[in-house]
Amino acid sequence: MTDLLNRSAVIITPTKKYVQWVRSVDKEHAINASDKEIKAVTNVYLVEEVLTGVKKEIRDIMERNYLDIAIQEFSAWWLVEDDWPVLSSLEAFEQYFGWKLNEVVMNLCNETMDFDQIG
Repeated sequence: MTDLLNRSAVIITPTKKYVQWVRSVDKEHAINASDKEIKAVTNVYLVEEVLTGVKKEIRDIMERNYLDIAIQEFSAWWLVEDDWPVLSSLEAFEQYFGWKLNEVVMNLCNETMDFDQIG
């Protein structure tokens, strides 16, 4: 049975500026991944369900969530928060990350969903 989750999903992709930041923070122990490998890492975040699908609603959802997403993305590569870029707006976030919001999320698994707390 397929279940419709009452959530939407944001797919995050690193930009060239994010890759440059990754390269800049670890000067002593060069990160052992190519630029292409870093850019290939995409993550999906569940957000509140999109109800209307209009651009303003989607933009508002991202305005509410971009900082939490950025924290997860920056900490995935570097734990020293003082070295993270300061993102004071969604536009600043978009310099480091591309994003696409998918309105519908379907669950094809038969098992119950398990959750692990992070951050």
